[in-house]
Amino acid sequence: MKKVLFALACFVSSFFFASCTQEQFNDFLEKKPNISFVEEEGYISNNNSVLIGTELSFKIKASPNAGSKSPLARIVFTITDINGKIVKESRPTIQDPTVETVFTESFTTDKASTYAITAAVTDEEGKVNIAELTVTYMNPVIAEIGVFKGNLAILGRVTTDGGIIPGTNPIDEPLDISDIVTRITLGSVENNKINAMIDIEGTPVIFEATQNGNDLVFDEFIFNKAINLYGVDIELNITVNMTGVLENDVLTLDGTASGTGVVKVLGINVNVNLIDGTITGELEKEE
Repeated sequence: MKKVLFALACFVSSFFFASCTQEQFNDFLEKKPNISFVEEEGYISNNNSVLIGTELSFKIKASPNAGSKSPLARIVFTITDINGKIVKESRPTIQDPTVETVFTESFTTDKASTYAITAAVTDEEGKVNIAELTVTYMNPVIAEIGVFKGNLAILGRVTTDGGIIPGTNPIDEPLDISDIVTRITLGSVENNKINAMIDIEGTPVIFEATQNGNDLVFDEFIFNKAINLYGVDIELNITVNMTGVLENDVLTLDGTASGTGVVKVLGINVNVNLIDGTITGELEKEE
């Protein structure tokens, strides 16, 4: 009977929000405990890239399933490198297994690699849930050509497949993301390829640029950008294809951008998309 009622609730809610996925339906039936990385200033809650030596902080919250109310039994926090080697593991203390537990962890390394950050919670009924994200530590690019700093701007449209506030309609409206603080480091040149790094609002991405005289064609890259729609914070993964012209210590940029994100509304995922995006900017060489 409960399965029928939940299926009916998903069907009804789809008229206002978004349809239930099979994964969400299964999670409901399995009655797993809850665990997630907390989105809060100073803490990492999404996939990220940083330079080696950067210290990262994580805040994680775990709680019993609202349906089963099975107390929490244990929490394991693990960091694993790209080769599968565990470089950090801890088991936070659960003060009261019947309510929400919040704990923090930190990590830094001088080894460039990609690391899987995993927090797993198990309740007394043996049900397990996992929250995970990926962090890439990178070596910095040496600025042989120079460092260029300025702002990027993205214009486009934002669409959703459901209301991001309960009872509202899907969104399809213009999006203007201006004043994106950006630094591009142009390093060594080999076979018309420039080793480069772009740092957007503190998040570095290393890639290459093909050089043809003053014209540059950058590799496709992805960065995260938080936007706010009607009071709701949404993290977009933005993919950029960009070209540049370098003249008189000024790097003029132009290209296209698209993005995806997800926001939960009453436990249902609503997909958010940036479409028809263009990216422009003018960066000046630092002395």
